[in-house]
Amino acid sequence: MSVAGMSIRAGELHIAVVSEPAAATAIAQATTGGTSKLTFSDNLSGAAQLVDLKERIRQDLREWKVSSLHVLETSKHANWKYSSAVVRVLAISAAMYAAAEEDLAFSMMKPTLVAKLALSPKLDSIEPGLFGLGTRPTHWNAGLGQAYATAAAGLSTFH
Repeated sequence: MSVAGMSIRAGELHIAVVSEPAAATAIAQATTGGTSKLTFSDNLSGAAQLVDLKERIRQDLREWKVSSLHVLETSKHANWKYSSAVVRVLAISAAMYAAAEEDLAFSMMKPTLVAKLALSPKLDSIEPGLFGLGTRPTHWNAGLGQAYATAAAGLSTFH
Protein backbone atom coordinates (compact mmCIF):
# COMPACT_ATOMS: atom_id res chain seq x y z
CA MET A 1 0.00 0.00 0.00
CA SER A 2 1.27 3.44 -0.93
CA VAL A 3 0.26 6.81 0.51
CA ALA A 4 1.12 10.37 -0.48
CA GLY A 5 2.21 13.24 1.72
CA MET A 6 2.18 16.92 0.80
CA SER A 7 4.03 19.94 2.12
CA ILE A 8 3.24 23.47 0.95
CA ARG A 9 5.99 26.08 1.29
CA ALA A 10 6.40 29.43 -0.44
CA GLY A 11 3.68 28.63 -2.96
CA GLU A 12 5.23 25.27 -3.94
CA LEU A 13 3.54 21.92 -3.36
CA HIS A 14 5.89 19.04 -2.70
CA ILE A 15 4.33 15.59 -2.87
CA ALA A 16 6.05 12.34 -1.92
CA VAL A 17 4.86 8.72 -1.94
CA VAL A 18 5.89 6.04 0.54
CA SER A 19 5.02 2.44 1.28
CA GLU A 20 5.78 0.05 4.12
CA PRO A 21 9.47 0.19 5.16
CA ALA A 22 11.84 -2.25 3.50
CA ALA A 23 14.69 -1.79 6.00
CA ALA A 24 14.62 -2.00 9.78
CA THR A 25 16.18 1.48 10.02
CA ALA A 26 13.47 3.12 7.87
CA ILE A 27 10.06 4.40 9.00
CA ALA A 28 8.72 4.13 5.43
CA GLN A 29 10.05 3.30 1.98
CA ALA A 30 10.24 6.06 -0.63
CA THR A 31 8.55 5.00 -3.87
CA THR A 32 10.71 5.33 -6.98
CA GLY A 33 9.31 8.09 -9.18
CA GLY A 34 6.86 9.08 -6.48
CA THR A 35 7.66 12.77 -6.07
CA SER A 36 6.28 15.92 -7.58
CA LYS A 37 6.84 19.66 -7.23
CA LEU A 38 3.88 21.74 -8.37
CA THR A 39 2.98 25.42 -8.41
CA PHE A 40 0.02 27.41 -9.61
CA SER A 41 0.19 28.12 -13.33
CA ASP A 42 1.26 31.68 -14.16
CA ASN A 43 -0.66 31.46 -17.44
CA LEU A 44 -4.02 31.18 -15.68
CA SER A 45 -5.87 33.13 -13.01
CA GLY A 46 -8.71 32.71 -10.57
CA ALA A 47 -10.79 29.55 -10.74
CA ALA A 48 -8.90 28.30 -13.78
CA GLN A 49 -5.69 28.18 -11.69
CA LEU A 50 -7.43 26.14 -8.99
CA VAL A 51 -8.89 23.64 -11.47
CA ASP A 52 -5.56 23.30 -13.31
CA LEU A 53 -3.66 22.59 -10.08
CA LYS A 54 -6.32 20.11 -8.95
CA GLU A 55 -6.02 18.25 -12.26
CA ARG A 56 -2.22 18.04 -12.03
CA ILE A 57 -2.43 16.74 -8.44
CA ARG A 58 -5.11 14.26 -9.47
CA GLN A 59 -3.02 13.03 -12.39
CA ASP A 60 -0.06 12.32 -10.07
CA LEU A 61 -2.23 10.60 -7.46
CA ARG A 62 -3.84 8.40 -10.11
CA GLU A 63 -0.47 7.49 -11.65
CA TRP A 64 0.98 6.57 -8.26
CA LYS A 65 -2.09 4.48 -7.27
CA VAL A 66 -2.03 5.74 -3.67
CA SER A 67 -4.74 4.97 -1.13
CA SER A 68 -4.64 8.31 0.69
CA LEU A 69 -3.28 11.86 0.69
CA HIS A 70 -2.03 13.59 3.86
CA VAL A 71 -1.24 17.31 3.93
CA LEU A 72 1.04 18.92 6.49
CA GLU A 73 -0.70 21.69 8.41
CA THR A 74 1.15 24.91 9.12
CA SER A 75 1.12 27.37 11.94
CA LYS A 76 0.24 30.97 11.27
CA HIS A 77 3.33 33.14 11.39
CA ALA A 78 3.20 36.61 12.94
CA ASN A 79 4.21 38.23 9.65
CA TRP A 80 2.06 36.06 7.39
CA LYS A 81 0.52 38.02 4.54
CA TYR A 82 -3.02 37.50 3.34
CA SER A 83 -1.79 36.65 -0.17
CA SER A 84 0.38 33.81 1.23
CA ALA A 85 -2.55 32.44 3.20
CA VAL A 86 -4.81 32.51 0.14
CA VAL A 87 -2.26 30.57 -1.93
CA ARG A 88 -1.98 27.95 0.80
CA VAL A 89 -5.75 27.60 1.27
CA LEU A 90 -6.28 27.26 -2.49
CA ALA A 91 -3.52 24.65 -2.72
CA ILE A 92 -5.11 22.63 0.10
CA SER A 93 -8.49 22.98 -1.61
CA ALA A 94 -7.04 21.67 -4.87
CA ALA A 95 -5.52 18.70 -3.01
CA MET A 96 -8.79 17.92 -1.20
CA TYR A 97 -10.72 18.14 -4.45
CA ALA A 98 -8.26 15.86 -6.27
CA ALA A 99 -8.37 13.30 -3.46
CA ALA A 100 -12.18 13.36 -3.42
CA GLU A 101 -12.37 12.84 -7.18
CA GLU A 102 -10.00 9.87 -6.89
CA ASP A 103 -11.99 8.52 -3.90
CA LEU A 104 -8.93 8.67 -1.62
CA ALA A 105 -8.80 9.18 2.12
CA PHE A 106 -7.61 12.70 2.97
CA SER A 107 -6.24 14.21 6.16
CA MET A 108 -4.50 17.29 7.49
CA MET A 109 -1.62 16.40 9.85
CA LYS A 110 -0.20 18.53 12.64
CA PRO A 111 3.56 19.22 12.40
CA THR A 112 4.12 18.07 15.99
CA LEU A 113 2.62 14.65 15.23
CA VAL A 114 4.58 14.30 11.99
CA ALA A 115 7.85 15.25 13.72
CA LYS A 116 7.17 12.78 16.54
CA LEU A 117 6.46 9.93 14.13
CA ALA A 118 9.55 10.90 12.08
CA LEU A 119 11.65 10.66 15.25
CA SER A 120 12.81 14.23 14.82
CA PRO A 121 12.43 17.22 17.13
CA LYS A 122 12.13 19.51 14.07
CA LEU A 123 10.72 18.75 10.64
CA ASP A 124 13.59 20.60 8.96
CA SER A 125 16.12 18.10 10.33
CA ILE A 126 14.62 14.87 8.98
CA GLU A 127 17.14 12.50 7.45
CA PRO A 128 16.53 10.84 4.04
CA GLY A 129 17.68 7.47 5.42
CA LEU A 130 14.42 7.22 7.36
CA PHE A 131 12.72 6.65 4.00
CA GLY A 132 15.30 4.27 2.53
CA LEU A 133 17.04 7.05 0.59
CA GLY A 134 20.83 7.06 0.45
CA THR A 135 21.32 10.68 -0.52
CA ARG A 136 19.44 13.92 0.03
CA PRO A 137 17.18 14.45 -3.02
CA THR A 138 16.77 17.79 -4.78
CA HIS A 139 14.24 20.05 -2.99
CA TRP A 140 14.65 18.12 0.28
CA ASN A 141 15.00 21.26 2.41
CA ALA A 142 12.42 23.18 0.33
CA GLY A 143 9.60 20.89 1.46
CA LEU A 144 10.17 17.44 -0.05
CA GLY A 145 11.56 16.07 3.24
CA GLN A 146 8.45 17.29 5.04
CA ALA A 147 6.26 15.68 2.37
CA TYR A 148 8.00 12.33 2.94
CA ALA A 149 7.58 12.66 6.71
CA THR A 150 3.89 13.54 6.30
CA ALA A 151 3.35 10.53 4.05
CA ALA A 152 5.10 8.27 6.57
CA ALA A 153 2.96 9.69 9.38
CA GLY A 154 -0.15 9.06 7.30
CA LEU A 155 0.99 5.49 6.63
CA SER A 156 1.52 4.73 10.32
CA THR A 157 -1.54 6.62 11.61
CA PHE A 158 -4.24 5.75 9.12
CA HIS A 159 -3.27 2.34 7.74
